[in-house]
Amino acid sequence: MSEKSLPFCNVPWTSFQVHPSREVSACCINNKRISSYIDFDLRTIHHNPMIQSLRKAFMEGQFHPSCYGCDSKEKLGAQSTRLNRLKNVGWRPEQSGHELLNAPMDLRYLDIAFSKVCNLRCRFCNPDYSSKWQSDMKKYDEIDQYMSKQLFVPEDRVETISI
Repeated sequence: MSEKSLPFCNVPWTSFQVHPSREVSACCINNKRISSYIDFDLRTIHHNPMIQSLRKAFMEGQFHPSCYGCDSKEKLGAQSTRLNRLKNVGWRPEQSGHELLNAPMDLRYLDIAFSKVCNLRCRFCNPDYSSKWQSDMKKYDEIDQYMSKQLFVPEDRVETISI
């Protein structure tokens, strides 16, 4: 069965993203953020109800609503973070059901963004992680309009969950 017919993502079992704001999410695309990483350890994050709900959705073959970025890219026929992680991280579950939902942490990818200061304008990045992108958006209205067409998670769709 292909990833497109039944979405599955290994991110809720294998990855974390630490944002410059010190919030944590499953990945850089996911718009549900867990409060500051300083408040708890990785095992606590791994068993957080938000991460559990991501796992449950993928176990049921559905995109979680907070996975809007990957879902929308794939509907347009574009490559998503989910598809990249399936290809590059290579982790597939051996368990199922309750065992899979509560599987032990198998951290394979940890992305830490210490600040937004970056002197590059990578095509795959966005203003949340690059000061060069931010300065360009201020200069050029058409870039701002392009970026706001939901290629990235709109700020009003980001939700922080405190534990």
